[in-house]
Amino acid sequence: MGLLLPDVKTLCFLLDASEDGNPRRLDRLCDAVADAYHTAVTPLGSVESVRAHRLDVGRFRNEAWSLLDQVEMDVADRYYHASDRQRYIFAHAVLRLLLSMRCGVNPYEIRFRKGKYGKPVLAFPEGTVCFNMSYGNDLLAFALAEVPVGIDVEKLRCDFDFEAIGRSFFTTEECVFLTESSTEIEKMERFFFLWCRKEALVKAAGLSIDAMLRSNALNPMASLQDDSGISADFVIQTLPQVLGHAFALAIKPAAA
Repeated sequence: MGLLLPDVKTLCFLLDASEDGNPRRLDRLCDAVADAYHTAVTPLGSVESVRAHRLDVGRFRNEAWSLLDQVEMDVADRYYHASDRQRYIFAHAVLRLLLSMRCGVNPYEIRFRKGKYGKPVLAFPEGTVCFNMSYGNDLLAFALAEVPVGIDVEKLRCDFDFEAIGRSFFTTEECVFLTESSTEIEKMERFFFLWCRKEALVKAAGLSIDAMLRSNALNPMASLQDDSGISADFVIQTLPQVLGHAFALAIKPAAA
């Protein structure tokens, strides 16, 4: 049987941390997200770029907060650092706006529930769209599709032991791929290439990070077992880097 690759939108937003104190109306935030949504990349096939759309934290802070429900507000209040709190608020506000455009419902009506390992899924409207999001420094990445989908964005950096982490989460073949790097820069790029692909894969499957060891993400098609031993196939794609960040997307294609 063949594989049907569904339409999937990927969006990336850059949070501008300016604090000019000039508030904007909620409809301006909606317009900014809608413009991004209607020009979003459909990454299956040829991908030329991933565009980062700018959102002004200072101007849209109150508008973003107003979109959250009480559960999201409570989570946001538990963040110690203001930057982490703002990132969470904006991520969830933008997600609500994107889902409202995809599903045709009011963003205030959207309700979430958590899967077995904490991956959020739609409780209302139910069964209409799959989604995933990821934070990377001041970049927010989102993926929307009609099938299970996972996306991961990571800021490229060299301040940790790539090989030690690889031994904990990578397969033998992936560890060889990492250690064969000729320079530290190449090792960094290979590490994040693998890490993003494996993170996207386990997020698409709705599993915990421990599942990383159960699948090789070097190939464009990967099979991943859940905790009960049932396998599912996923297509993995590395997306172009944006502003020093690595991206990857994984989707579960439908059988033809």
